[in-house]
Amino acid sequence: IFPHAILCLSWNCTSRDAMALIRAVLSASSFVSLMWAFDTPDTCHTPVMMQTDPKKKAPRGMIIDGEDNMGIEDLFGGNDDGADNARIEVPFGGNEVVMTQFMEAMASAQEATRLAGKELNHAASLVDSGRSQQHVMYGVFTTSVPEYRKRLETLMSTWGAGPKSKGLLYAVAGRTYPSEWQEPGIVVGAKDCNDGITGNSCKEASLIAEAARRNVSWLVITGEDNYVDTARVEEVLHNLDPTVPVAMGCPGCGVGISSYGELVAKSGGLCGGCGEVLSRGALQMLAAHGRSALVKEYGLETQCDMSTSRALRKRGVPLKSFPGELSGNPIFSRKKMEQETGVLIFHYVMPATMQWLHVLRTGSAQDQSDVLPSLEAAAFKKGCTRGFGNNQWFRPKVKECRKKFVS
Repeated sequence: IFPHAILCLSWNCTSRDAMALIRAVLSASSFVSLMWAFDTPDTCHTPVMMQTDPKKKAPRGMIIDGEDNMGIEDLFGGNDDGADNARIEVPFGGNEVVMTQFMEAMASAQEATRLAGKELNHAASLVDSGRSQQHVMYGVFTTSVPEYRKRLETLMSTWGAGPKSKGLLYAVAGRTYPSEWQEPGIVVGAKDCNDGITGNSCKEASLIAEAARRNVSWLVITGEDNYVDTARVEEVLHNLDPTVPVAMGCPGCGVGISSYGELVAKSGGLCGGCGEVLSRGALQMLAAHGRSALVKEYGLETQCDMSTSRALRKRGVPLKSFPGELSGNPIFSRKKMEQETGVLIFHYVMPATMQWLHVLRTGSAQDQSDVLPSLEAAAFKKGCTRGFGNNQWFRPKVKECRKKFVS
């Protein structure tokens, strides 16, 4: 660990040094991380939010009530993002192999989705689809952890406001979700789903079953930290036939990982961080035997995108690149996010950044003049996103981004 730590502390830290440092830290703490993760509420497409017990001595590298334990906080510097020092995020429960495979798959898939979108645009320009109006439902899995509730509220006040007003937004949490946060038919706590990570697949199965029950044209599954350009996603889907069984997104996650089943290990599954888009035909096949059967089939798998991918592969439903660019990996630079005009779904978007991005994408000229500057100040520091202060994997990347910033 130490040679890389010295380089990073001296700001001579290359991306290779940062990656080596992260791998060493994750390897040293992986056992503790994995054990704690199974009792920690979380969503399956985002990093695990670890909450420590202030009455217990923290493992090396954890921060309790601002007290430095000579670990990650030492190596990466002080917390300047306003994050809660009593929490630390460990991506994928500290499983570096899974994290690396998923992020590499999403990086490759982004280009594939861009090219697929280009092909569809060309085909659509030649033929008038003439399809009747479609109903696109947006399904969000969530949890009672307050940070994630804040993310959900931001989602519902930005890109999710439109679908919610039409009855086309549906969020599922677990049995312990506070009743005051629930809204019938919109935000519910499923009584048979755990609220922690072992309930992730139950929540996703619930989203699928509800979409099938409502007979919607399409279901777009996201987490609370996805930003969706709903108008452009629906424009793409208008050119496709929802009765044909298909699942779209960023294929490739899970390849070579046997724990997700032979079919996924061989051919890959959908990377949920990009969003998962399921047609009516696919939804009806998945939910053919009812919600309870699907929940039982999914089991306690913490990676719910892998549960859905396995079920789709089992039924012979094709998994394809979504015909529109999707970004499953984080974007730390404000400038790069502004330049990604072709992206329809972003991942790892924190609440302040989501508010900024929504005004950037949909706001009037007056809004962009009056509101955008203050939103930008809240979302970014030195041109790079705030909100990753407690994320072991991404925090060095934010540091690197800010180091390169030129005002």
